[in-house]
Amino acid sequence: MCRLINIDSLELKPNKNIKDRPIMIEYAEKTKKILELLLTPILYIEFEEEDKYGRLLGTVYLTERIKCIYFYSYYKKGLNINSWFITNSLVNSYDGGTKEEYNIEWVIKNKENIDKILDELETNPNLKYELTN
Repeated sequence: MCRLINIDSLELKPNKNIKDRPIMIEYAEKTKKILELLLTPILYIEFEEEDKYGRLLGTVYLTERIKCIYFYSYYKKGLNINSWFITNSLVNSYDGGTKEEYNIEWVIKNKENIDKILDELETNPNLKYELTN
């Protein structure tokens, strides 16, 4: 298990006193669902370092299976999941410094996008193999 490097996402269990908490939780759960749909049994993970809390940081890639002569196959790095989540505004980038605070305006602004991506991945499971970085 590793934490995705350069990623800051909404908490699945935010503080109870946060306004609009149910909407924030719903968004966090959808983000987690997209990650689960994208992950395949064959991943490539580049481990980087530990964060200030001692958690291992890494970059996760989908892999592409390459068929070779002699009936062997190997896998090469494909889509960078970390960058893809940032590019598609599903999470904020994070460099270990001060975090950008999530607020309800950010969630509302990106809700349509996350719903669209989740719907596409749920209706077309092979879409993850067609994604580009």
